[in-house]
Amino acid sequence: MLYWYHHWLFLATFVPRYQFDMRPWTIVPMKNAKCLIACPIFKDELDMSVSANSDVSIYLMDHGIHNNAKRMIQELEKGVSVTDRCDISLLVGCECYCDISISQYAKRIHAKYPMEKNCIEIILGPEKTEKLQKDRTTIHTRGWMRMINRAVQDEPLNADSIRTEIGYFDRIHLLDYGIDPITDEEILSYYDLVQVPIEIKQVDLGYFQKVLKRLLG
Repeated sequence: MLYWYHHWLFLATFVPRYQFDMRPWTIVPMKNAKCLIACPIFKDELDMSVSANSDVSIYLMDHGIHNNAKRMIQELEKGVSVTDRCDISLLVGCECYCDISISQYAKRIHAKYPMEKNCIEIILGPEKTEKLQKDRTTIHTRGWMRMINRAVQDEPLNADSIRTEIGYFDRIHLLDYGIDPITDEEILSYYDLVQVPIEIKQVDLGYFQKVLKRLLG
């Protein structure tokens, strides 16, 4: 897989698969290349589903987009700015919090986007999500664990608000795809933070991969 990168001094011809904020570096892909601007929640699922030899360029937004409408639109625009001349798709729930609706923004930039409401529906599908969320149950992934831990690291006072918000639920279903199993140490550390019982749910990525096929096909 070959990309062209522009630096103010020279051109480079190789680059990491994931594009973050690496200014003054910017990606200048070939015309009609496929670019995916994705919520960072999906990093593990993308690692498991998209071949390292794929011709898809992936831009992961910053973890601060969660429940931050202004940050979401800023990160979307940053992603578009470094994926110029691409066929762009957005991998973010169509009802995720943003200054402008995800569907409106996607239409503005002529991008594909999922019909699923949120990240969990994108992974499991609406029906399975609804089934697993019954009886005051919330669903998390390793990406969610990473995002919440980052939020607390950035601002320790966030821990109290996170516990209050998640404390409404009686249990957390933590998704495990069986490829890179979640360790007991990770589970105990996460429980210490959120103080809600955690149950591991073994699931596959079949639905998620169908979403990717729709977006990138």
